[in-house]
Amino acid sequence: MLDGGFAVAFRRYHDDNNGIILRIYNANGTPRTEDIKLNEKQISFKDLAPVDLTVLSNGAVAVSWRAGASDIRAQVFDRHGNPLTDATSLSAGAKARQTAPVIESLQDGKLVAAWGSEVGSKKSIQGREFQLFRTIKGDETGEKLPGNNLSDIIVGNGGNDTLDGGFGRDRLTGGTGADIFRFSRAPGLKNADWITDFTVGEDTINLAGAAFQPLRAGKLAASAFHKGSAAHDANDHIIYNPVTGVLSFDPDGTGNAPVKAFANIAKGLALTHHDFWVT
Repeated sequence: MLDGGFAVAFRRYHDDNNGIILRIYNANGTPRTEDIKLNEKQISFKDLAPVDLTVLSNGAVAVSWRAGASDIRAQVFDRHGNPLTDATSLSAGAKARQTAPVIESLQDGKLVAAWGSEVGSKKSIQGREFQLFRTIKGDETGEKLPGNNLSDIIVGNGGNDTLDGGFGRDRLTGGTGADIFRFSRAPGLKNADWITDFTVGEDTINLAGAAFQPLRAGKLAASAFHKGSAAHDANDHIIYNPVTGVLSFDPDGTGNAPVKAFANIAKGLALTHHDFWVT
């Protein structure tokens, strides 16, 4: 781990309390956490299978285990053992016996897992590339709903909410009300979010000036917004492609700096500079 600590995941055989356990240690070998039991339901002795983990580039730990005869699951924890994502089934719908998962991280922030599958005498290797999300839901009042350093599903529900996914590829749903979708981190492939319900003229996209230089604070200048597939002059910094629904940031318009997508919204919106605010 980034701070010199390390994590261990293992199977525990203990009478009627069998389970998959995660424990994180400090660099000197002293326990940082108590035993973290990953399985929600009791696992029979015969269904306890090897467990695997990998440390992500941000120091978090991704763990994959078998939660039942045909259920392979994965979840991400921070260096203190706090869950950063929901526990997710990777083999949903499988009827065959699944066993011995292994998990690794990819450069784009996604994960990949593989495991054995057995149907009678036939054996095969199954696998998938995936992302893990943490679900954050607001109530019926206006709230600030921040994400973490991974991928989140943030749902505002009622009220005028502010949704900020932070780092990671997040899925943002404002719900009813005039919502603010904030982008506080530098745009990039690992940080592009999905806005599922942006309403033109009601909701607002808020850009952090420090992350979107050289934009000036206040309402986005009309000259800084362009609708099309690419910038058409040096002043175009926020580009909305109505064909694909991609929002991109171009730091120098028609210059040579790379263009970076930072959000995906609906296609064909009547989006204008009035829908953006820089702080």
